[in-house]
Amino acid sequence: MTTNARSESQTFPFSIENAFTDQLGGGNPAAIVYLPSLMALPDETLQTIAANFNQPMTVFIAPLESDENTLDSSKNSTISRFGIRWFTPKLEVPLCGHGTLAAAAAVFRDTYGGAEGPTAIRFEATSGKFLVARKVEEDRVEIEIDSETSEALSVEEDVKLRAVLAKALGENVPVRYTGRGAGHLGVYALIEIGTLDLKNLKVNTDAFVSIHPAMSISHSVDKLRAWVA
Repeated sequence: MTTNARSESQTFPFSIENAFTDQLGGGNPAAIVYLPSLMALPDETLQTIAANFNQPMTVFIAPLESDENTLDSSKNSTISRFGIRWFTPKLEVPLCGHGTLAAAAAVFRDTYGGAEGPTAIRFEATSGKFLVARKVEEDRVEIEIDSETSEALSVEEDVKLRAVLAKALGENVPVRYTGRGAGHLGVYALIEIGTLDLKNLKVNTDAFVSIHPAMSISHSVDKLRAWVA
């Protein structure tokens, strides 16, 4: 990737990764851009790059110096540290799980390859929060994310969101809870639905564009959480 930011040509390596899948056309994609520093480009240039990639998420990462306090106690080795920022084609967001997973997989592969490298990567966000990614069995990657709380939406917001969900998921899918993230996650909404048949759930993601074009979806055994920016 080449940019002419600050009146001079700069080239940065990047890759497109798909999280939650081992198929080329599956999962949730993200563009991963390696920067020498998160301050290497102005915010408006980062946003333009994300718009040009036009992926659900563009993740900018930059290496940080490791120190004696960043040790993986379970493996007795150093944790690699990276600064991280997440951008949709429209705006910067404070957190993205699938983008972080994709970034970790890219770093483990591109930076260390088959060589012996760190057992974990600590991604440090501009909010002061951090996420730790680790390699697990079969070269898969898992991340640790701090638990957060949510608060109920207003009646007007709840009615609007449930109408959108009826279009996106179908009127027969029960919505158990809608809420707003707390603290730095206040731009997100949390949606819990009551169905176990997530595999066969047909989601019309275009319906969510009426709320905002930036969104990612993740699910657990008994609920689907849709984080809407």
